[in-house]
Amino acid sequence: MSGTGGVNRYSTAAEIDGKGGITWKGEIAATKMAASAEAMAAEDAFFDALRGARKISLTGGTLRLEGAKALEFTRQK
Repeated sequence: MSGTGGVNRYSTAAEIDGKGGITWKGEIAATKMAASAEAMAAEDAFFDALRGARKISLTGGTLRLEGAKALEFTRQK
């Protein structure tokens, strides 16, 4: 998986089982660009939610990662 956390680009790897479980393989690698304190706090919260995700599902064009917090990614048309 790769993308942007809002400030920095990141990449990480995961293993997905046949029951919607997700196990992260290693740490999240990210660039080291800086931004405002508010933007960095939002990115840190995103990375924390990503690290905490334990379930994954895809419905239509929406990918949902669930853990202590949920993340949703919707395909743009």
